[in-house]
Amino acid sequence: MRYLLSILILCIGTVNAQTNCDTYPKDYVPKDLDDAVTYLACTWSKTDKDSFKIVPERQAVARLHFGTGLYIRNGWDLWKGKNDLVDFFKSIGILHPDDMSSIILTSFHRYLNDKEINLAEQVKYYQDYWDKVRAEKDQHNKIYKTIKLGDTVRVMFSKSQATSTTYSLAFLNYTAPVDNSDCCFVSGVVLDKQKKKGSRFLTIQIIQTTSCDSSHLGDVSMTTGQKFKYNMTYFNLNLVKNTAANKSIANSGAGH
Repeated sequence: MRYLLSILILCIGTVNAQTNCDTYPKDYVPKDLDDAVTYLACTWSKTDKDSFKIVPERQAVARLHFGTGLYIRNGWDLWKGKNDLVDFFKSIGILHPDDMSSIILTSFHRYLNDKEINLAEQVKYYQDYWDKVRAEKDQHNKIYKTIKLGDTVRVMFSKSQATSTTYSLAFLNYTAPVDNSDCCFVSGVVLDKQKKKGSRFLTIQIIQTTSCDSSHLGDVSMTTGQKFKYNMTYFNLNLVKNTAANKSIANSGAGH
């Protein structure tokens, strides 16, 4: 995909402001990044633009991922992949709707702050990310082949506030220090292994947690003794050890 980053990508380093915003038709879908930024500049209120503008870039884009970002992905049919906007992103090597919406919001934030959009830099960031994901996927597949029932594995999750007293967990694709307050660490015994549609799944029974108090993965409370399914094709996992004691746990727990 990298060879597709042609002169086009360099020509969109800065988006020109539209002085007079035309009336956009209902359900309008921008045709490219320039058009998307212009559309947002025309349709957002001054208050919304000012509120977005003053927040640090990464934080501002992250805050809108499940709000405006979700609207962009769904309302602009990025998942369907059959319009000019998607064609534009594919032509520069961006294939995932999450990446498309993030580039749009990042570019808009830079536009509001009179900064260069640096599209080539943004594209490289996401391409490097997916290169890393593919490399880790290959590594996880290799690890999957070595894992046996009864082995102890360690999984790391991101942790976010769900309610005033509980936390929601999500899988991560990178390593982090044990004392990271935004992460939850789980050690558990492998009870089962399954291959399904190109993915590798482990059933893990928790034997120890770190920073996981009042945390849930979906509807599973992440506490000692609980079992959860883990897709190691994509996410972070380390093989810790294999012990006779763990084998006995696995033999008694498999199939339940």
